[in-house]
Amino acid sequence: MGYFSFTESQLCWTLRIMKQALTVIALCVLTILLPSCGGPGKAELRQELQLIEGEMFQLNILAQNLRSQMNQAEWESFFGSFAAGYGAVRGDRVLTFQGGGTTLNATGNYNRANYNLQQVSARWGVLSKRRSQILKKLR
Repeated sequence: MGYFSFTESQLCWTLRIMKQALTVIALCVLTILLPSCGGPGKAELRQELQLIEGEMFQLNILAQNLRSQMNQAEWESFFGSFAAGYGAVRGDRVLTFQGGGTTLNATGNYNRANYNLQQVSARWGVLSKRRSQILKKLR
């Protein structure tokens, strides 16, 4: 019996020490982690702002390119339909079909560029919103 009581007392003592050690470790971990939970610092916000503005600049260039593609597609559609009409009046089936094909191709190009422009505009809106949030935090 004496052998078991010695082990139980030693076990209780070890458990108390372990509880105290865990408490100290938990306090140390919380002390280290809590300051980092406060959010990003101003330097990190400035870096994120710089990345956002760089992406917004690239999106501007892409949007201009897509608008240019849409304008080109409009002109191609105009000339294609003109050629198709002229070919139909003249009885030239080849010119009529080529003009119709050009018009159809231009319409597809316009629709693709328009869809891509909508995607770019949506991304621009998300970045613009985040940019304004960062600027408010930096003030």
